[in-house]
Amino acid sequence: MKILHLSDLHFRQTYDPSSDGYKNMLTKMKNPMDPLIKCLIEVNRREKIDTIVISGDLTDDGQASDYAYLKKHLEAVIGDKKMIVTLGNHDIKSQFRLGWLGEVASENSFNTIDEFEELAIISFDNSVFKNPNGHISDEQLNWLEQTLIAIGDKPVMVMTHHHLLNEQNTIPAVPQADKMIDLLSKYHVLAILTGHTHHSFTGEIKGIPYYTASSMSFCGTDEGNGIVRFEACYGYNIYTIKKGKIVRQVSDNFFPRKFLSLVDMKNSRTGL
Repeated sequence: MKILHLSDLHFRQTYDPSSDGYKNMLTKMKNPMDPLIKCLIEVNRREKIDTIVISGDLTDDGQASDYAYLKKHLEAVIGDKKMIVTLGNHDIKSQFRLGWLGEVASENSFNTIDEFEELAIISFDNSVFKNPNGHISDEQLNWLEQTLIAIGDKPVMVMTHHHLLNEQNTIPAVPQADKMIDLLSKYHVLAILTGHTHHSFTGEIKGIPYYTASSMSFCGTDEGNGIVRFEACYGYNIYTIKKGKIVRQVSDNFFPRKFLSLVDMKNSRTGL
């Protein structure tokens, strides 16, 4: 089984002119749909992908029309492959349900469980719209534990948006990361998948393989004092599963070396 991991698409059909530093930066980048489709075509040419997972920030400002457009165009490229998503701090749950799922609007947490022959994949919602750090409630942790218990001995991949390790980036991890790590360490977790930082990272948490995928839009470098240097970048991870174990992991990252903008994030109206 092969899984393609994408993250942080920050998609909009149009990026409107803005005086805000972050929003202005978006107008200078190539629309993420271009590298996204390019990467999907290239991966499909090289690999037999079975499932695609996307770890949040599907859109930049959570409009139902953008979710509908994005899903339609992704499905046109990937066909009938399974697509599993989680939500990020740029996603609005009610608008996602309207545009992506075609359901009634709701702000309830979006959690899913998909079981395959070799493993199960849990999409776990730790997002809060416009809260760049995310949040994990006790209710959510209880849901996660009960789900892990119900799955039993089958290996599990857990995907969530906000990263769990402070040391991997200057962007802070979700505040309740330690609680989530302690919980996951008690069960048969094959890997933890995250996004949010826009930078690829491979590590280990209490013996559990831990992967953060690059963005499909832009990356930022902390210059100090709240100033972030934004550049174009995009990438993805591929995981190969055999007999319930990860036997291969590949990160493919692309850096066009296109400078986008220096942004004072302390005074920008939109956080990452």
